[in-house]
Amino acid sequence: MRKIRSFVVFIFTLVALSACGKPADSSTMEPSSTGDFPPSSIVEETYEVILPSVEGFEISANTLQPKVGEKVEVYVKNILPESRRLESLSMNGESLQGVHTNQSHTTLYQFVMPAKQNANITIEAVDVYRVTVAASLTRVLSLANIGDGLFAEGEMVTFTPTTYAGYYYQDIVAVDSDVTLQKDGDVYSFIMPAHVVTISATTGQNVYLVLYDDTDSNYSLSIENGYSALFNSRVSFKVTLHSVDLRLSEVKVDGEVLTPYA
Repeated sequence: MRKIRSFVVFIFTLVALSACGKPADSSTMEPSSTGDFPPSSIVEETYEVILPSVEGFEISANTLQPKVGEKVEVYVKNILPESRRLESLSMNGESLQGVHTNQSHTTLYQFVMPAKQNANITIEAVDVYRVTVAASLTRVLSLANIGDGLFAEGEMVTFTPTTYAGYYYQDIVAVDSDVTLQKDGDVYSFIMPAHVVTISATTGQNVYLVLYDDTDSNYSLSIENGYSALFNSRVSFKVTLHSVDLRLSEVKVDGEVLTPYA
């Protein structure tokens, strides 16, 4: 009897251990009220349009935190147009093409917001200086083919001097000692220094000839053929008819009928 009793106890012990070691059915497990299984959350990253600070320019954008793929507009206003010039604008190293707007000295640039990175805007600008005519000659001399007349240091400047009607020029010179003019026909050129450049010249008033090719012996003029006169000066002459049977109908100068006066 002792052996049988011992055998029964041994079997009972194995069953008890197996019951204690059996894992719980995961399908019956539920989250507790204390939050054993918190709900997952997604944090959306945001990226920005980063604008630079550049002397002489006001820079703005229609949005500073656009979504991926959203079109961004960047406006650059030159507040010092007589001394600064915008050369280029880039977004993350990529050069953008600008367009002029109705706003004074303002250029618009556009791009699409990239994914997972900021849009870093960089601007290249230079100082510019004016090429001008000496103050005493502004009514006489002008510089053609020179654009807006503003140039950066080291740029090649080319121009053609011209005079207003009634004047002539000669001996075009640069007032500044560090400017050397090169001449090719009627075109002058020089390398722009880091300051305003003044152009001067020897000028004078034009003298024109009064010519007439009709040498009809029935009349004569009181001035000689080839009479010289300064531009804008009054020219007076008298027409004398050589026959009483003639009557003067009209006198024209370059196609324009002159009005006689007493």
